[in-house]
Amino acid sequence: MNMKKKITNFVLNKLRLKNYILFGTNEEGNTIRKTRLKKFRNKNKKLVAAAKIVAIWYLLIITGSYLTTDTGAYFNDVEVIENSFHAKWDENPPDDGIWGKSSLKEVSIRGTCEEGIYAKFTNTGESVDHELTTYEVYWSETDNAKEGVVVESGKFPIPNKNEFYEIYYKPIKNGNYNIKAYHETGHGNGNGDGKGPWSGQISITACSTPSEAENETTPIPPVVIEPVGEVTNLNWNIKGNSGKVEITWENPQGEFSYVNVYIDGQSNPIRDKITNGKLDLENVDQEITYRITTVDKLGKESKGIKLIVSKLNVIVK
Repeated sequence: MNMKKKITNFVLNKLRLKNYILFGTNEEGNTIRKTRLKKFRNKNKKLVAAAKIVAIWYLLIITGSYLTTDTGAYFNDVEVIENSFHAKWDENPPDDGIWGKSSLKEVSIRGTCEEGIYAKFTNTGESVDHELTTYEVYWSETDNAKEGVVVESGKFPIPNKNEFYEIYYKPIKNGNYNIKAYHETGHGNGNGDGKGPWSGQISITACSTPSEAENETTPIPPVVIEPVGEVTNLNWNIKGNSGKVEITWENPQGEFSYVNVYIDGQSNPIRDKITNGKLDLENVDQEITYRITTVDKLGKESKGIKLIVSKLNVIVK
């Protein structure tokens, strides 16, 4: 205000000085002659220009002072935007047992088996600094979920006034689901008696959860390893009437270990663990049926190949 007064007095003094110069009188009361006016004409032009500058400066200062003070309202067109958001807090104050005038209300529920269930609750009462309260998830396979069983429970912070909080649950089986949120302790409707809003019911039908019988441990069947193949390229050499017969073959590939030779019908081999692919028989004077089998590295024995051997001939059966 002192600055404003100083500027105002300055401008008024300049204007009075201009008036005195133009229309002032001498000591005898005579009007100043025109010659004197001419004398100060150039000076008056400078004073007028200075007065205009001072006036403009004064107006700028007054305008700026109004714009930077809060004594008046200059813009009345104010747009108010209302919105709510889902907030998460790292820490929450403990339950003090005193009702802070909060009141929960269910807003919406959505979800699928894949993405989970989301139930949104808002606070239509007063803010309580995000005090914790309880929620429960109810499930029923076919009936009303509110009359079903509790499959999950937990805590969540009461949102501020007009804000909301979404409770999440991942369903693991088909059926109907409801989520219940408990009011703040001491609520007028009574929190101790289980008062609080329910979410809408949502039915989940796309979960592919196995039945309890399928969840039981199923024994893993033993690994069946087929025995190695039989011997191949059987050849024999009958040495005249001496009764000596030489038999040769090729061993199979893979997990082969050795060859056993049996007289057909007997359980004990006459030759075992042959690996060189050769069998020599002596004193062959009658027809005998032999069985040549292969054994793999796990001890699994093949069915075998039968040979009818005499001192005159060998027949593969």
